[in-house]
Amino acid sequence: MKKIRPRPLVASMVVSRTPRAFGGGRDRSELVELAGESIAKGSKSFAAASLLFDRVTRERAHLLYAWCRRCDDIADGQDHGGTLNLEGVTAFGAMMRAELEPLGFDVRWIAMRETGRAGHIVATHRGQQRVDDP
Repeated sequence: MKKIRPRPLVASMVVSRTPRAFGGGRDRSELVELAGESIAKGSKSFAAASLLFDRVTRERAHLLYAWCRRCDDIADGQDHGGTLNLEGVTAFGAMMRAELEPLGFDVRWIAMRETGRAGHIVATHRGQQRVDDP
């Protein structure tokens, strides 16, 4: 089984390309520009829909999209929905199963390799019966 190398949950392209600003933050205008590039590359429909917003709302939508896109790419081993890391995603599913089953979850893996994706992990938990206070 291929070992998964941990990666930080930050947009590395933003960290490496955006200079630090006073107080440890980042310059917002540069972040907005990079976020705009991210949404243009990753989702033409979201980018087009964001044109309906005023400038401030559009910038916020782009920043949110860029953050969500990066988190999804880290989880799937992708770059803006590029080539999927099927082995990595399958290994991650096995790791999650090992963590969830001892907590009482029923875990199953739905393989989807025929679609070009590794698959989905589905975890369910019955919970406890609700007891109303007298």
